[in-house]
Formats: sequence, structure tokens, C-alpha cells
Amino acid sequence: MLYDYLQIDKNSSVPLYQQIYNSIKTAVEQGALSKDTKLPSIRKLSDSLLVSKTTVESAYHQLCAEGYIRNVPRSGYRVNAEITKTEGNVFRSESTNPKQEHRIYRFDFGTKAVDNSTANLKVWKKYVRDILNREYLLNTYGEPQGELSLRKSLEKYSFSVRGVNCSENNIVIAAGTQLLLYILCGLMGKELKIAIEKGAYIQAEQAFRDLRHNIVYCPLDKHGVIPDFIKNEKPDFLVLNPNSTGKDRKAMPIERRIKLIKAAKEVHCTIVEDDYNGELRYTTRPIPAMQSLDSNQVVYIGSFSKILLPGVRIGYMVLPHFLLEKYRTVSAYYNQTASKTEQLALSRYIDEGKLEAHLRKARKQYSLKSQKLCECMKSRFKNKLLKYRINETSLTADFLLNTSLSETDIYTLLLNQDINTVKQRDDFNLTLSFSGIDLEKIEEAVDCIYSSLLTSL
Repeated sequence: MLYDYLQIDKNSSVPLYQQIYNSIKTAVEQGALSKDTKLPSIRKLSDSLLVSKTTVESAYHQLCAEGYIRNVPRSGYRVNAEITKTEGNVFRSESTNPKQEHRIYRFDFGTKAVDNSTANLKVWKKYVRDILNREYLLNTYGEPQGELSLRKSLEKYSFSVRGVNCSENNIVIAAGTQLLLYILCGLMGKELKIAIEKGAYIQAEQAFRDLRHNIVYCPLDKHGVIPDFIKNEKPDFLVLNPNSTGKDRKAMPIERRIKLIKAAKEVHCTIVEDDYNGELRYTTRPIPAMQSLDSNQVVYIGSFSKILLPGVRIGYMVLPHFLLEKYRTVSAYYNQTASKTEQLALSRYIDEGKLEAHLRKARKQYSLKSQKLCECMKSRFKNKLLKYRINETSLTADFLLNTSLSETDIYTLLLNQDINTVKQRDDFNLTLSFSGIDLEKIEEAVDCIYSSLLTSL
């Protein structure tokens, strides 16, 4: 049955693995492939289509990552669930301690560091200089909603990279996620009940508390937020990052995403998708944003501080139509908080393909770093390393060490040795961000961590 839905054109510019992926995904979404349907083995399908095993394997790997299919031991690949996209999936365009001192560490495994080698600083500086030399661009205030040129660039970029359905009219720009949340909450005009994962969005949570909104914490299972919780609590907003959720901090399967959208729609809850680093998945293609499933139910938020440079404070929000109408009545009273110069530079950086090249380089670099870090930890700690996991979009790795020290003790001890780590939550006791540390320094850094903890192992 599957072969009827495989549309493969070897003369197409679309990669073969993506054609296979698209065909199977469409067949599942349209109900042509029902739950538990067995798919051909990698070898059988590659022989039938006259393509390499790697091509089929890549397509299956991506489908598994998104939850469309699963790999059953000794049984093969099977369809994971009956999935039908919800209504509204096509968007119609309109005509920790904030006072902590800045410190330079010997080895910085904290989340605020970024690998500057992936950004084309020479080109970025050139774009900024060009704008500064055109005085007429700087003689006016920035547009409250964000520069039109950047909003047009983001419309194409967000659809291309994240599958976001929008027009430039629905995009609102500000200097970071927190400021966008302030705007979003203001549009509702009332005290809100906001559902959020405990400890997952500290800055967002602080913004909601500043505005005196009520926060409820979502119970989680291995797939993320439980839909029945939304039906029972009836929050106004559900804030989540479907790329890193659940007890295992993995991508939310497509079936759970759709169930959450349906549950939210039933109780008039708006989903706020914080797509933090959604572009930076490197073991599979970036999974499409939740907003692509229902643009009327989801507010999409993206930013560039970790993707590009921390100093470039630009975030953007895609509003559904019902919130866009509210925004238009008050937008004239908002001042733009993002730098006009940086907005125009970013627009050009996107339009001329520099950001796309930057993302390719960043994915490769972070893949190498994550592999190196885990290899060094396994080699150094051996049987004292009980388990570990890599969190792709947060650019961190969690480790559970067999030690007499608590996670707080480990954090403090390493900090005293001039090694910065991430304060831990969940059931691990050491978290290391590999975003900012040089690849060449990882082995030496792990040796120092081991030496510091040796007496407790």
C-alpha cells in the first residue's frame, strides 16, 4: 500500500530522502497509512526504489524523530499513530540571579556563552557599517512593529527553516523574548492563568510574575505536557518548547502536539511556542514548528541571541489574527526596543544567505562538540558515569555521576575551581553546555572536572 504514495522524482532538485520523508508523512497525515501499519525494511525499500540504504535510513530517521513512525525491535518500522492535521494549519496572509557579576572562567560550560567562530563577524560588521553610513536610514525612529524589510525577511526565513505560516503583517519584533511576552500579555487585557513547565522558562516565568499573572505548573510524561491537564485547568496560555520537553527533554511527537492543540482549542487556550534554538538540531533536520499545524491557535516566538550573537537582541513573534487585531489598536503606543541598525543588518544577513550558511556551520560545530564532550566523559569517568543524554536545542549534555556529592555540591565545587556549569534540575547531577567552549579545550576541561571530583567518586 505504501508504494502507491511514494512519489519519487530523481530529476527533482529536492533530495531523494526528503521526497521519501514527504510522501510517507503525507500518507500518514491523510490517513492512507493507519496506526501500526508496517513499513518496508530499509533494504527492501532501497532495492525497490533503486536508491541507497542511507537515503531511506535518513528519511526514516527524520520520521522517527517527529513521531510519525517508530522502530520496533525485531519487527521493523511501524506507523506510530493515526494523525490528522487540525483545522487552521494554513495561514492566510493579510492584504538565575540577574545581578550576578560577569566573570571570565577558565572553562565555561554555562549557557550564556556562544561559539563566535560560527558567525561571519566580518560580513556582519560590514553590513552594520553600510547602514551607519546611510544617514537617511537613521534619521527616523524605528517602526513600532519592527522594520518592514526584516519582517519580510523573517516571513521567508521562518517558513523555510521552521515551517511557520505567516505574513510580514503578523510579525512583531522586539529586543528579546521577555519583551515580546510583555506585549503579548498586554494584548489580553486581563489577569491570566498561564501553564508552564516548572523551571523550564525562568525568564518567561519572571515576566509573568512581574505582571501579576497566575502560574500553574504542567505535569509531564515522557512526551511532554499532558493534554488532560489543559482541559481541566483551562489556562489562558500554555507556554512550551516542543523541541525540548517531557521528562527526557526530547522533541514532542507529532501526535502529542496535535492533541495539545485540540485540547487548547476546546478550552480557548492559546499556545505560546517558545522555539528556542529550533533551527539548531543537528542529528536530524529541524522539526517543523508547532505553529505550522495550527496558526490560529499558536503564537510563535523566535530569537537570534544564541543562533547569531548574544549582543544582537532581536526576537520576533507571529500573532494569530485574533491577537493581531488587538495589537493594531495599541501598536502606535509602543516604542521599538530592538536596534534599527541591527534589524536592517539582520535583514540583509538573511536575504543574502549568510544566516543559512551560518546555521550549517553551527550545526556541524555543535555536533562535533557534543560528540567530543560525551566521548571524553565516558573515557574519563568510565563506570562512574551512570548515564547521560544530549539536549540538542539547548546545546547541553546531562550526566549522572556515581558520587557522594549532591548536584549543588558539584556545581559549587567546580565553580570554586573556575569551571562554570549549569545549575541542575531533573534526575542528573551535572549539566554542561557545549555552546561556548572551544572544541580543542573540551578534553582538558573534562580532565579538570574529573580531578576536582575524584575524591568523591
